[in-house]
Amino acid sequence: MRLLEQRPAELPHRRACEALGLSRTGTYRRRLRQRSSTAIRQQPRQLSEHERRAALERVNSEPYQDASVRVIHARELNRGCPMPSVSTIYRLLRKDAQSRERRAQRPAQRHSVPRIIARAPHQAWSWDISRLPTTTPRVYLNLYQILV
Repeated sequence: MRLLEQRPAELPHRRACEALGLSRTGTYRRRLRQRSSTAIRQQPRQLSEHERRAALERVNSEPYQDASVRVIHARELNRGCPMPSVSTIYRLLRKDAQSRERRAQRPAQRHSVPRIIARAPHQAWSWDISRLPTTTPRVYLNLYQILV
């Protein structure tokens, strides 16, 4: 690879690869791989640390403690305060392990499956309504079924 990089400007890349017995397409891939592994590029529009803290403080402030990120974003824009995008706010919250349901919710309840035991006739009834298609499009018959 060094020989290819140090070749004279008059010597085409194709001829240098032929002389060295290398595949021309493989040398491009190797060169790209070396560049990408050595340089970590900074995103040009990335938020500064001050902007990140300001956005998180606004999202975690008292008036917005029960609001969703979309509501917070809309209210702040209506007030004329610049805010990062909704996806950026979610990304910041995920990074700080705050991405969860922001409203208080009742924990999941475990209910037992109802069991009906009939020891005599007419002690347990069940019913069902089914739509039965006909040969005419968009015309159905309703089947009402009652089990005793």
